[in-house]
Amino acid sequence: MAIDFPSNRDQLVPPQPAGPIQDGDVYIYQGTTYTAKILGIPPDDSVQWNAATSAGNEGYVLKVGDTMTGQLTLPGGGTGKQAATVDQVTAVDTASVAKAGDTMTGQLTLPGGGTGNQAATVNQVNAVSTASVAKAGDTMTGNLTVPSLNGGPLSGMRNVLINSDFRIWQRGTVVTSSEFGPDRWRGAVSAAISEWRQRVNGNVPECPLAAEVTSPGGASDFIFQPIELPATGNPGPFAIGTTWTFSFWANVDMIPNWDMSHCLQFADGSTAATNLTNAVSGGNAPPVVVETSASDPNWKRYAIKNLVIDTAPAASNTLLAVRLKLPTTAVRLGQCQLEPGPVATPLEIRPIATELALCQRYYQKFEVASVLFGGSVADGTAVGGSHTYMPFNTAMRAIPTALGNVTFTKEKGPGTITGVAFWQADPHGCRFNIGANAAGIYVVRVTQQPWFDAEL
Repeated sequence: MAIDFPSNRDQLVPPQPAGPIQDGDVYIYQGTTYTAKILGIPPDDSVQWNAATSAGNEGYVLKVGDTMTGQLTLPGGGTGKQAATVDQVTAVDTASVAKAGDTMTGQLTLPGGGTGNQAATVNQVNAVSTASVAKAGDTMTGNLTVPSLNGGPLSGMRNVLINSDFRIWQRGTVVTSSEFGPDRWRGAVSAAISEWRQRVNGNVPECPLAAEVTSPGGASDFIFQPIELPATGNPGPFAIGTTWTFSFWANVDMIPNWDMSHCLQFADGSTAATNLTNAVSGGNAPPVVVETSASDPNWKRYAIKNLVIDTAPAASNTLLAVRLKLPTTAVRLGQCQLEPGPVATPLEIRPIATELALCQRYYQKFEVASVLFGGSVADGTAVGGSHTYMPFNTAMRAIPTALGNVTFTKEKGPGTITGVAFWQADPHGCRFNIGANAAGIYVVRVTQQPWFDAEL
């Protein structure tokens, strides 16, 4: 090793005879022999003292600029934070930053502000592995693949179920039918469901809204939501190899009566439910509890994980049915979610206007206060002559079926209204024929609202 000492002998400690130091002079300092080497660096001929190799010198570690190659053993194992053996203790200058494994605590100033990507001042420069992405202030240059995302804008629209928290009940908040209850949810064709009812769970913040479903819990007693495929026979996001997780909240134990081995099925239609194809051929295990309400332990969140789709839909299939088996007593269900990935993440809550529009693609009631029309037939012998077009709130999936009768009362007009009939509907609206016994301009009010059904 080499150290620098003064170039005049009288400045050495201990002092040496006066005069300039010559190349090859020998000096003994603290038991170590050094040989002078004149470096010839102006203005002064700098001197570098090189330590001679000796057995005595190799047995010690210098305070500065040396590395221990063996082990340091502390007597008795040490106390407190001491260790019995310390491997290769290296003396590090606290005024410098190591190339690896060190952290700069002050500022790094580059002369002149630097050029290119350099900055004039860099605060607290840390050594960062190029294989990792820092939590803050870093940029990822490749692709990031994750099994699921919990929240934030990147995870939007991951829940493929509509009205999953049962906020929307266009058919009424109490439905005594085994068919559709809350929007987009219906019972199986042969299910013995006696009632659907909307419930508000004020004491359960984890699941504030619910649908209460009453049935005896028989083998055919289950509810499901038909998810529209992008095209007939096209699996869309439910392609072979994709992994899904189905989760929901319930206030009774859902595991004992869960005898449904296939909760995901492709089908031709939700009413007839023909040409069923199990999306997961091997079936699925019963749900498991993943969360319990802090305010009411009867409320639990259940999940069926790792639903790996291994079967494609049949060429005629139009939907994927997500099925939920009912228990043997009335049950409140809420916050249902079908999402990609193996993890049940918190429920995605979409704006109510968005959720309503999604529901109205399949079913909507025609709410209009009044309509203006003119030019009807004058003799009153038929409903004809005049028609008016009423647009839907949301474009529907297909040409809908009109349910119920529509009646009008006249607000203004020269004659009497003699009849009203549906004339033509399309996915965007419906036309009405209105007859009267005198020609002219009429204002009429809807007194019975029709419903339009374009369910799968």
